[in-house]
Amino acid sequence: MAGSPTQRNPRNRAAQDEASFRPHQRYPRLNADAGKEEIPVRGRRPVRRSAAPVNGRREATPKASIRLDSTVDLPAPPLVRTNRTRPGTRRGRSQGLAINFNPARLLSLAAMVVLLGVGYWFLNSPGFYISKVELTGNRLLQSEEVVKVTGVDKINVFGLNEEEVAAKIKTLPYILQASVSKALPDKLAVTVTERKSILNWRIGGYSYLVDPEGVVLDNYFTKDLPEEAKGFPVIESLDDRKMQLGDRVDAVAVRSAMAVQAQLAEAKIQIAAVQYSPSSGLVVISAPPSGNWKALLGTDAQLTQKMNILKGLLADKNIKWSYADLRFINKPAIQ
Repeated sequence: MAGSPTQRNPRNRAAQDEASFRPHQRYPRLNADAGKEEIPVRGRRPVRRSAAPVNGRREATPKASIRLDSTVDLPAPPLVRTNRTRPGTRRGRSQGLAINFNPARLLSLAAMVVLLGVGYWFLNSPGFYISKVELTGNRLLQSEEVVKVTGVDKINVFGLNEEEVAAKIKTLPYILQASVSKALPDKLAVTVTERKSILNWRIGGYSYLVDPEGVVLDNYFTKDLPEEAKGFPVIESLDDRKMQLGDRVDAVAVRSAMAVQAQLAEAKIQIAAVQYSPSSGLVVISAPPSGNWKALLGTDAQLTQKMNILKGLLADKNIKWSYADLRFINKPAIQ
C-alpha cells in the first residue's frame, strides 16, 4: 500500500539520516563538514555509490567521509643520539686534521723528496763522470782515442749506455769486436779484439798490411817492414792508388792469394809473387828454382780446379810453356 509506514520515500529517508548526524562532543571540528558535498580532488576520481531504486531508477547520493583536522597535535618522534658531531666542534676539527696530516703520507712525501734530491745529485755530480778508461786486448787502440770517438768524458756513469759506446768503438777500422762495462764512480773498462794483418799488399815501394777482410791496418815503406810482416804472403797490386788506415782492398783477392800460396807451398812449388789486376784478377809468378812462368787465375771461381791444372802442367816435363791462361778450366790456353 502506498500509505503504509513500511514503504517510505527514499528521498525522505536520506534527508532524515542527514539531519540526525551529529559530530562528536569531544572533537567539535572532527567531521564538522561531514554530510556536505565533497569537492573532488584533482587527479582522483570520486567513487559513486548507487542509491535505492526509485520507480525503477537509481539515484546517486554523496558519500559521507571523515576528514582529519590539520591542527591536531601529533606526538613527536623519539630523539635518537648519533656519534656524528657538528663541524664546529673540537672533535670534528681534530678528525679533519688527522685525515689531512696522516703521518704515513707525510713520511712517504718526505722520502720521495729525498730520493729526488739524491738522484739529482748522482746525475749532476762531477765525480760520476767518466775519467778513467782501462783497455784490454789492445795493440793499436789507445784510451785517448776511445775518449775522442765516444765522448765518454762528458757522460755520467749512471747515464752511460754500454752498447752505444761499444758500437762507436767498433767503427774504428782496426777493431773487430768491442765490449764495454762501467764501474763506480768514474771508470770505464773496454775489452777489444783488434784485427790482425796477414798479408802484404804491395804497391810500388809501399807495403800495406791487411787483414782477411782486406782492411788496411798498417802502412810502411817496404824496406822498413817489421820482422813479423816480412814473412807475410805478398800481393803486388797493379793499382797504384795510395791508401790510408781503414781503407779496403779486394777481399776476394786476399783470400784467393792466401789459398793459392798455401797450395803451392804444399806442392813445394816456389813462387816469386802473386800479382793483382783490377781487370784480370790474380797472376802467379814463379821463382827461378821452379822455372820461369806466369799463370793467370782470374777470380776465385773454381780455384781448386785451376790449381790442379797448374800442377799438372808443371809435372809434365814434355810440355814447354811460359804463360798459361787458366780462367776457363774447360779451355785452358798455354804458350
